[in-house]
Amino acid sequence: MPYIWLKLDNAAKLYPGIVSKRLTCAFRFSAYLFDEVDEARLRRATEDALARTPYYSMVVRRGLFWNYLELPEKPKVSVGKERPLSICSAMGRKSGESLIRVLHYGRKISLEASHILTDGAGALALFKDILGSYFNAEPLPHPEIGRADYLFDKYAQVCRPTAPEAPMPAAWQSRQKTSARLRATSFILDIKEVSKVSGRIGSTVGAYINALYVKSLIRLALNSPRILGRGEEIIRICMPIDLRRIFRLDTPRNFYLSLYPKFRIDDSLNVADIALSTNAQIRAMLRRDTLNAQMSRNLEGEFNRAVRSIPRAVKSLALKVLYKTSAMKPISGIYSNMGKIVLQDDLSKKISHLEFLPTPNPATRTNFGAICLGEKLCISALSYAEEPALENIFRERLISEGLEFKVYGNF
Repeated sequence: MPYIWLKLDNAAKLYPGIVSKRLTCAFRFSAYLFDEVDEARLRRATEDALARTPYYSMVVRRGLFWNYLELPEKPKVSVGKERPLSICSAMGRKSGESLIRVLHYGRKISLEASHILTDGAGALALFKDILGSYFNAEPLPHPEIGRADYLFDKYAQVCRPTAPEAPMPAAWQSRQKTSARLRATSFILDIKEVSKVSGRIGSTVGAYINALYVKSLIRLALNSPRILGRGEEIIRICMPIDLRRIFRLDTPRNFYLSLYPKFRIDDSLNVADIALSTNAQIRAMLRRDTLNAQMSRNLEGEFNRAVRSIPRAVKSLALKVLYKTSAMKPISGIYSNMGKIVLQDDLSKKISHLEFLPTPNPATRTNFGAICLGEKLCISALSYAEEPALENIFRERLISEGLEFKVYGNF
């Protein structure tokens, strides 16, 4: 095999400099089967899927000025039994370390991936291929490794970037102590019932779930008066958007932008108000000129000659400081919606449901993710917080909306 290397994409450049034991920059997809997982069969399925798409076997290497990806001569991706208390541990802290891992536990198959390598949509494509191989389904088509282009530079129209929105004091979720381990909590709902409720208020399911999340954050903020009265009282949500749908292409690389709808900390706001506001704000942010401006702004540092000449070690230190002091400060939480998933052949009949766990960070404490397979919608929270305050408020919110659900987790 010829030597293959790729420069990190725009979204990935941040992560090698900030990844740590606490801030892992990893996320997880899980499939809950109806039968116990066969590890040997899972290992073969993983090897088959990676052979079709070598990109996911790439590792991070340290260069003089930038980190980069390299395909090793003998790719090795970990496939093994999950430790119940270990979720989304760090990958890519060491040069040459694999950036994905495949795990199993009982009837569950999980794929964990680092944002250094790919985003949620990219990892989901690999996960679907692994599941297909496990059940001997028809393989999915994947882009070749040589076509993994530098997408921001290619698809962003050159324009004068607008000034970024000034950071604002957001309502932190809690000042409670951080737990030594991540706590996962998942709620399983009937998508038809959720669609009926969201339809009655003229909202999409995704915006409705975000409204329940925001409403829960507002209640948590009002229950914590010590965090109010410090500038503008705002809930500001980070919502990653898959750019593949907008630019109509397929890629295993990071290709997303984060949008930031914001809401007043006002208990008089009802779920319908928040959902409709979410829809309106997202529509405005998805205008092509707005997207181009943000993509151009994200590229500014890379084309700055002074920045490019700074040694990688210095860049990494600067990125770590900037991330801790500025990047997460104005964000109250992260909500990642993977939408409704369609699997090849009849795999949905062999899988109970899917789960998506987006990694939180020490600033936001508790992040939410949603994914739907068949009639089951799974809304999950992954948290560093010592107490499940936000999860409990969200549970009460589901009850108040008249929605039936099942809840499980590692608590």
